[in-house]
Amino acid sequence: MIDVRLATADDGETIKRLLEESGYWWATECDWSEPAPFWLVAEMGGAVIATLQTIYAKPVCRAEFLAVDPGIRKIDRAMAIKALSLQAWAGFNACGADFAAFMVNEGDTSWQRILERHGAFVIDSGPLMMRRL
Repeated sequence: MIDVRLATADDGETIKRLLEESGYWWATECDWSEPAPFWLVAEMGGAVIATLQTIYAKPVCRAEFLAVDPGIRKIDRAMAIKALSLQAWAGFNACGADFAAFMVNEGDTSWQRILERHGAFVIDSGPLMMRRL
């Protein structure tokens, strides 16, 4: 069973590790002492196996930087992604947003398929830009 919750300060290093393992090189350069309330984590058997950043804003909320433990089974990965996505949608709906945008990494067909099965559609593609502050 997959449980989803808001991340706490205790999850910061785990989020960082999951992001690094998922190819987000910039995660090593960030301060992870306060990931709440912007990150969701998915747990299985008490261990955090996946994470997703959620940005609550009106009229469009956003979810991005999905990271899943590469050592888990494919079915558990799919269940974690689905659980995180549905929880993000529920939170976005509760905050009164009109749309939810999901930044899906190119090649992450499993997450894209899950989102499409729940009514999402591709609106654009292009580079994600980042700048150190």
